[in-house]
Amino acid sequence: MVLKHYSCENTQNLKSSNNSTPEQQLVNNRYINTHNATCNVFLNNNSGNREWDCSYNTRSLNSNTTTPLLIYRQNIRGLRNKIDEIFILWSSYFPHVLCFTEHHLRNDEINCTYINSYNLGSKYCRVNRKYGGVSIFVHETLSFTTIDLSEFCNDQYIEICAVKSHFSSSNFSVLSVYRSPSGNFIDFLSSLDTILNQLYNSSLNIIICGDFNINCLENSNNMLQLDSLLASYNLQSVVDFPTRITNSSCTAIYNIFINKHINIDFSIKSCPDGLSDHDAQILTLNDIKIQKPSAQHLTRRIINDSTISEFQLNLSYESWVNIFNGDDVDTIFNNFLNTYLRIFYHTFPLKKCQNNYNNKPWKTPGIIIPSQHKTDLYLLCRSTKDSKLNNYYKKIL
Repeated sequence: MVLKHYSCENTQNLKSSNNSTPEQQLVNNRYINTHNATCNVFLNNNSGNREWDCSYNTRSLNSNTTTPLLIYRQNIRGLRNKIDEIFILWSSYFPHVLCFTEHHLRNDEINCTYINSYNLGSKYCRVNRKYGGVSIFVHETLSFTTIDLSEFCNDQYIEICAVKSHFSSSNFSVLSVYRSPSGNFIDFLSSLDTILNQLYNSSLNIIICGDFNINCLENSNNMLQLDSLLASYNLQSVVDFPTRITNSSCTAIYNIFINKHINIDFSIKSCPDGLSDHDAQILTLNDIKIQKPSAQHLTRRIINDSTISEFQLNLSYESWVNIFNGDDVDTIFNNFLNTYLRIFYHTFPLKKCQNNYNNKPWKTPGIIIPSQHKTDLYLLCRSTKDSKLNNYYKKIL
């Protein structure tokens, strides 16, 4: 097993730091000398030659008018103060669907939660207990309908929400599921079976993004029961890599289930973003084509030093005879305004131009680079038992 680390090239930047504190120097030295160990932390504990790509390197957009469906799934362990950090992950374009578990918000809080360019598609918030909860956010370019599953929800046993969307060639539904490790597993399976039986039909493409708290890397009895139930609805697991890695364990308690007969061309990647102690997953469904939003064009007047000079010159050539020779104030004003506007519209005509507005002007290198280093430290800390390194990481959070 090989874990690829996308920020290993930053070691050169760490070497060039001269004014660092002893704690920072400790981190720099440790990072330079052992960053490769992060990429191979479980090399001796796992068999097989499967390559685990833990980078967040999404597929480049083609020049055509469609793009594959992208779904981001994360156990966020509290969404309230992590929205800006989520945006730093994405450079050129955003996933179409965001599935969160354990958002830790109440109904009134999540209804007021604003994620730029996204609409709250569906959610469930715990009624009698703290924390937990599930939610789905859908990109504003997609149309969707909310599927109300609140009648099936029960704190800890099963927390679930869903949205449904339709495109020219397919209908698909995304479900976000959370099961507490202390919840009754048989009750969970029974509720999930009832929900799927209600939703399922041959023309609907169901995608389940679940936090099941069952290690999918082990053939446990609970895992076999879950696989059997979902297989009866033509849903198969696609996560076969760890989703939670520490220096003492390696588990996959989160999974995504899809119909592989419908979604033939797909890919899934792990995204260790440091937002919680759980890694996110990015699912790309190439068989579902989403129409790219058309380029927005605006009509605006080109006003710059050159056109302003031309405007002033045109005004100086005007004789203003019909103004200075007038006697009625209203007539004089109307003549002046008509002349002025005629010259203005001629000098500054409306022109169509593409909207290049940057909706993330705050995303500067001064924010991006420290965020990348923070992720590097997170990956390094979970692969070592160095108390000083772990204390420094907690200090900068």
